[in-house]
Amino acid sequence: MLTKIQIKWLGVIGSLASIVGLALYFWPTEPKPQVSVSGAGSVGIAGVSVSGPITVTLQQTPPGSHVVVMMSHDQFWEAIARADNKTIERLAQEGMKLKPEYLQSYFNKYFTQETFEALQKYSALPATGCPTDLRSLGFYTSLVEMPAKIQAVRGVCGTPSVIGALEKLKSQTSRQIEIALKSQRTFESRFTACVKDMRKMSSKTWYERASRFNILGATTYTLDQAIMARLNVALLNNQVSDNTMESFLVQTIEEQCRHYNMPSVPEERDLSIVNESLVVLKGN
Repeated sequence: MLTKIQIKWLGVIGSLASIVGLALYFWPTEPKPQVSVSGAGSVGIAGVSVSGPITVTLQQTPPGSHVVVMMSHDQFWEAIARADNKTIERLAQEGMKLKPEYLQSYFNKYFTQETFEALQKYSALPATGCPTDLRSLGFYTSLVEMPAKIQAVRGVCGTPSVIGALEKLKSQTSRQIEIALKSQRTFESRFTACVKDMRKMSSKTWYERASRFNILGATTYTLDQAIMARLNVALLNNQVSDNTMESFLVQTIEEQCRHYNMPSVPEERDLSIVNESLVVLKGN
């Protein structure tokens, strides 16, 4: 059985062994290859917190000392903005990708053939950033006079998913125009029927109901509510008299029937923009 003195010496020897092991671990040796870790999430090192896509590079400079360098998407974007192709390619190779919402800004502000090749080489430009909504299609149509940029955009956005989304938008826009034009052709008959239907109620009843109508009671109005709201305001502001109540009611009914039955026609220019965008991406 070990005595207290033996136990004490065993503890001292163990401590010395740990110190020697640490000294050997940190003793200057030949430089080791860099170690890189890429990913997404949140990292905190030495009181510094970085969120989002992160590239961590472990360097040994000089031998025996270690430095951890964290590269965030912001730094990646800064490298793109200053056309630092060496940094762009290194980070892209390590897994850094441009955020989708930055794609249009890249092509509009910072595109060069060199940066594009560095990014595209490692698939760092996401097709999910390619616009497929009508309001953003000017991104494609603005490229008509820039062949080099057209080729680059086509390389990123000319995917089946993006082209398919634009083909679907084209079909929807065509259908909307067709329905609206058809509705325009039947507007007069619908307007006449609307006025006739609203005139079935007497002028006295309209004004009685309007006087009790709470114009703040709804955020959107039905047709009859819109008529009562207009009459209510006219009564409160003394805009009608016994002699003008009937004519004012007719005028109000016609205004609201016209408003509620007038079709909203998509501009044919919208369809042209979709077609032009498809030409840019498909090359025909």
